Amino acid sequence: PTKWDRFMKEIIELPLLGTFIYNILTIRPFLKGALLQRLTPSYYVKKRQVDGLFESSHMNGSGAKFTYLSWYFHFMKSDIRKALKQSSHSIYIVTGNQLPEAEAILQDYMEINPAIEYTLIPDSKYYPHLEQPQSFMEICTFFFES
Repeated sequence: PTKWDRFMKEIIELPLLGTFIYNILTIRPFLKGALLQRLTPSYYVKKRQVDGLFESSHMNGSGAKFTYLSWYFHFMKSDIRKALKQSSHSIYIVTGNQLPEAEAILQDYMEINPAIEYTLIPDSKYYPHLEQPQSFMEICTFFFES
């Protein structure tokens, strides 16, 4: 997190002002816009998906607020290199081929643990399971059956 992220996190944690800002960030048009930024242009965001995001952003009192804000202001990034290096489990990563720098990130993971396998699903970004559900299911079926 940057200094700005830390400052904003402090502001958002204020009871009145923070809740006001959170409620603005989680109105349906903003949630839809945030979702659209993470999907390919050809994907149509359904109303029920935005409604689901909206409902989950207001469940369990303020718990959802703090989780969302920690993610939004980059407090949930963690270094997984040590865990990847020590893992002896099968690791199979499925991501979209239009994700910025996807191949570079995957290559970095494979340098840490050469046993990692991956698939890039065409015409998808952060949510290949939403954008290309049939391809995603085929990959999951293949992986879990082998």
